[in-house]
Amino acid sequence: MQPGTIQSYVSTAKITWNIKMIYGLIFDNFPLFNRRFKPYMIISALFTLLGCVFLGFPFSSMNPDITLIWFWFTLMGMAMSDVLADAMIVKTAREAGTRGGANLQTLCCHKKDLFVCWYYYR
Repeated sequence: MQPGTIQSYVSTAKITWNIKMIYGLIFDNFPLFNRRFKPYMIISALFTLLGCVFLGFPFSSMNPDITLIWFWFTLMGMAMSDVLADAMIVKTAREAGTRGGANLQTLCCHKKDLFVCWYYYR
């Protein structure tokens, strides 16, 4: 593949992360079944699952366009769940007050750091 083609595929795949603010606006303003987080979390998990399952099939790797579509679904589900996790942290921090919110944010940062260290040194 030519470098320009590869760059166009990468740019297309990263669109899902560039529009995270739109996900947040949708999740906050349009609750499904009178719930803000759970239905969207299920939808994001289904998008991620769908993309990952179809990326594992042999026909996906034969055509770069089909691979991009399934990769896009996977990344979209991951970006949606990231927005939802951030929203739940903000909601919990607001409910917990000043001290509780700081503890929650510290816990999330340490969890991420531990995962990075585990991944790097495995």
